[in-house]
Amino acid sequence: MTKSTYDVFISHATEDKETIARPLSENLRILGYAVWYDEFELKPGDSLRGKIDEGLKDSKFGIVILSPSFFAKNWPQYELSALTAVEIEFGRTVIIPIWHDVVKKDVLNFSPALADKVAVVSTLPLGDICKKIAQVLGTPTNDVPNLDHRPADWDEETCPRCGQRGEVFGYEGSDGDEAAWFECPHCGYFSGIQ
Repeated sequence: MTKSTYDVFISHATEDKETIARPLSENLRILGYAVWYDEFELKPGDSLRGKIDEGLKDSKFGIVILSPSFFAKNWPQYELSALTAVEIEFGRTVIIPIWHDVVKKDVLNFSPALADKVAVVSTLPLGDICKKIAQVLGTPTNDVPNLDHRPADWDEETCPRCGQRGEVFGYEGSDGDEAAWFECPHCGYFSGIQ
């Protein structure tokens, strides 16, 4: 297998973009991971199948967001089939399942093999989901955030979920770009800040 360009490929149904796919992708990028996510990679005029095949081939892992919408769509199932083929060919874990609005019985009815995999449930706070996934992904491809660096205007914010105050963390990459994320110590809410 050749060296991977991406740490992870995000496979999801369009209906799950707002609730889980986009926030997860953005926050994994903030943590330094190279993420193949359609909104980051697809440009007008691109071959959809060609770009997806390229992203699947060039990714170390694939996060598969299993949901009722995922089960009903052809494209996500195409991506899942490709990730399964890579997993079988190289004899290593590739697929990281996230259960989103489904339970074990739903997954079992869709794919008994997927139901056997330990999954992350989307009811967890986003920060916890990212931490669990980071345990599998390992060291990020991009700059590891320097958590000691925080510009003066990034300090505390009010949590949109519980209303308590939480800390904003930030870092500056080697390219000079700055990024920040908010983590609430009270309810676990986690989100990237643009």
